[in-house]
Amino acid sequence: MADDYEIEDVEKAIDDIMQSYEKDKLNNRKFEILELLEQDIEQEKKKGLEKDYIC
Repeated sequence: MADDYEIEDVEKAIDDIMQSYEKDKLNNRKFEILELLEQDIEQEKKKGLEKDYIC
């Protein structure tokens, strides 16, 4: 597969894919938190989610 896409540095390609995956996962979590914050939830749970979002 590396030859098909002319990938010269396989380790860097794997690192790039992993970083992209982690970024996408964090972005999805951000949208989940924002959606929950928009809903009517308990105040304590909301504060915990806000802390999660800020970090």
